[in-house]
Amino acid sequence: MTYDEFIAYLRQNSRIIDDFISKATTYMNTQNEQQEPEQRRAAMDIEFAVDGMRRQFTSDLYTNLHGKIARDHVNDEAAWIAYLEENDILDSVSESVAEMEFE
Repeated sequence: MTYDEFIAYLRQNSRIIDDFISKATTYMNTQNEQQEPEQRRAAMDIEFAVDGMRRQFTSDLYTNLHGKIARDHVNDEAAWIAYLEENDILDSVSESVAEMEFE
């Protein structure tokens, strides 16, 4: 499974990415509100920062899972899906995102 296929799978089968973006946006907006008015970021800058955070999060998740898929099956989408389902990865990651706090 490629990274892009992994992202598509997450989007189609969970709210992990949406929930992460929501939490990251709330965090960035809170941080921004604490700045002096002349130092605050524009909304577009916050969106860009949140997208970078999302890319880092999903890239780290993909890399971690990639290392757990049998070497001869890393490009096999069915093997990825089987691993994700057998190990309740989506539920586990969803719970982790729900508990996530940014500092």
